[in-house]
This record gives sequence, C-alpha cells and structure tokens, in this order.
Amino acid sequence: MIPTNTKNVLITLLFVVLTLPAFSQAQWNGVRFDEHNTFYKVHAPTSSTVFVTGVEPFNNDHFILRSNDAGTTWDSIPVNTPSDAYYLQDVFFVNANVGFVGGTNNGVQALLKTTDNGDTWSTVTPNTGGAGGITSIFFADVQNGVATDGAECYRTSDGGTSWIASTPSFMIGDLYFIDANNGYATGSNGAGVVMRTVDAGATWNPTALSVVDSLLFVSEMADLDFVDPANGFTYLRNTNKLYTTANGGNSWNMIVVDSVEYIVDVDFISATTGQVLSLEGKIFSTNDGGQTWVLEYAADWGLYGPSVYLNSFHFVDQTGFLAGSNGLIKLFSATSTRVDESAFGQGVQVFPNPFSTSVTFKSTLATNSGITQVMICDLTGKAVHQQVLASEMETIQLSLPAGVYGYTVTSGEVSIGSGKLIVQ
Repeated sequence: MIPTNTKNVLITLLFVVLTLPAFSQAQWNGVRFDEHNTFYKVHAPTSSTVFVTGVEPFNNDHFILRSNDAGTTWDSIPVNTPSDAYYLQDVFFVNANVGFVGGTNNGVQALLKTTDNGDTWSTVTPNTGGAGGITSIFFADVQNGVATDGAECYRTSDGGTSWIASTPSFMIGDLYFIDANNGYATGSNGAGVVMRTVDAGATWNPTALSVVDSLLFVSEMADLDFVDPANGFTYLRNTNKLYTTANGGNSWNMIVVDSVEYIVDVDFISATTGQVLSLEGKIFSTNDGGQTWVLEYAADWGLYGPSVYLNSFHFVDQTGFLAGSNGLIKLFSATSTRVDESAFGQGVQVFPNPFSTSVTFKSTLATNSGITQVMICDLTGKAVHQQVLASEMETIQLSLPAGVYGYTVTSGEVSIGSGKLIVQ
C-alpha cells in the first residue's frame, strides 16, 4: 500500500441522469458462475433471451446455455453424444425462437438450427464434408443468411435448407449484414480488410479500409459491428487499434484505445456509445465515439493474471451479457447504479447515505497516483461542490438543500464508482 501522505487518488463525483444511454451508469452483475466451465460466445436476440456456447474443459464437452429471463435461470442444452463431438465456434439468433450454432462435429463442418427456442435442433450444414468449421453466422431474417468457414462463403434464402457457396478473394473473419443483400465482412488478404457485398455474399468489393501492421505476422480485421447502414466499427486483431466509419465504409478513422492492450470484442449501441473488451480482462466504454474511454469492468488479478479471461459480450438495447472463463456470465443493465470493479478489486464506499451535513468517501484502491478531487452535481448536472482530498478515506462537510444528487468515482482516467447521494 502506498502511504497516504504520498498517494493522491483522483475521485470525481458526478451525477448523470440514469435514463441516458451512458454505459458509465451501469454495472456488471454475476448471473451465473460455473467454476469448471468456460463460456465462449454469447448472443442475445432480446433483452431477456440469451444463448451462450460453453465447454467443460476436462472432457472437451461442448454445450449451449439458454436463459429466457435475463439470466435469472438457465437451461443447459447438451449437443455431444456418443457419436457426436461438437466444437462450437459461433452462435446467432434471429429472434428468441430461431437460431443457429456452428463449428465442427467429429472434425467436419457442422451447422445446427433451432426454431423452438433451442428445445430441438436440426442439421443444416452447408458443406457436410468440409473440414473447415463454421466460424461466423449472420441472418438478416429467418430466411436470408450467410455463414462462413473462413475460406468459403455460404448464402441461403430458405432458412438453411439449401446453400450456395462462393470463394471470396480474402479470408473471412466476421460477418455483419444490414439487410438480406447488403453486408460487410472483415478478414485478411495480406492486409487487414473490410469488404462489402450487395448480393448476399455472392461477390465482395473492398471498402476503404486496408491495413498492414509491420509488427504483426498477419494483419487481420476482427469482429465487426454496425449500428446502422452508415456507422460501423471493427479492430485490428492483436492490437488496440479501433476503426470507425460514418459513411458505410467509404472512409475509416483509426482510434488507438490507449488503456487497452489488445481488443478482443467490440459492441456499440449507437454511433457514439459502445464498449470494447480487452485481453487483460477489462471493459472500457465510450459515449463520444471513442475519443475518451472509461473503465466499466475489470477482472480481479492474481499472481499469474486475471481471475477470468473475458471472451465475448453482446448488447441489445441497453442490456448486455458477458461470457468468459471459469464459468463467468455477467449481466449488464444501463439503468442500475454501479460501484465498479477494477484490476485490484478497487472501488469506493460512501457512508452514511442518506446524510445531512457530512458524508465519508472511502477508496479501496491498492495503488494509484494523482491529484484527489471531489465534485458533486445536482439533478441538472450542475456542479454544486468541488474540493481536493488528501487521503483514501475522508469526510466532506456539505451545506446543500435536501434532495438527490449524484456521483461518479474515477481514479486517473478510470471510473471506479458512481451512484446517488441523498441529502436529508
């Protein structure tokens, strides 16, 4: 622990109206934890329905988890049998009932479909003898969809009953479609690229994004997310470089997310509001299109790294789900007040609350440096109090009218807590 007299922690208390689409006013709450399982891909077709692919690592037994009540209860759907050995790589649901999972079965390509919320599954594999597993799936509606094994692109207009294959001039990483015909794909053709199609994936043409990074053995654009036909997001695999477009790929802007080592997933709910998932077990959010970032969640760290590795997340409206190792599934709600977690279990405690003339703030930071500052705002967002603090726990004397105020707690550029203050 750094001595109090040499440690200054920046603490800012700021009220934000909770109904605004600001990620920094929410928290990640654990909704499932299985110590011995790992969860890889998560997809939520609605704010209450979510599907997650998982594996029991000791016997490599893959399964699908399902919740129809936003994570309160879960069903485990087994896919492996004595004759089936699935390795699941992607999951995509058009709605709560119709969905697909893809990967391999006994080493050959496999794609499964459900029309009853996952109760039963049928095989709709595009290439039944293909050695390449299905790595990305996207359906614009229940009939029109595209799947890929990286080397081949498969398109269907009858819900997967039949498929037409084509071989693009690049290795496909991820798919995203605006409608049945118009879509995008990330990948690599020696450079990291984003391609565009207007014919459901039959042909692909380059967008303005083509990146070669001299530090990488292979430059590849990774996961892809569009919030409307104009605004899209992707990132260069194994880097902290995020790329954004506001004109459907005609031009791209690069943003270096300084707080992140490697980006491993990206999800935006608007042109300005989104989150990135990092290799080191952290989630950062932005409400200004990536110009500034705030820490939303970080796994506890031990001697050898984070306690869990975060693999994917997915948002619908302002509800999100996060999947990771050690059986981690967390629920995100943008209407709750949070006290953040961070790399060392950091946070802040506020007591008493409600209060009349004095309130104490206790930071549980293990290490940090900087100037300590407190700011309190009223319901309109106007700052009503600001002062410098000198220690990790300090009592502030206030003379404010009775009512509700609010705060956000940050350490340096990292937010570690926010919530309401009630003056009696």
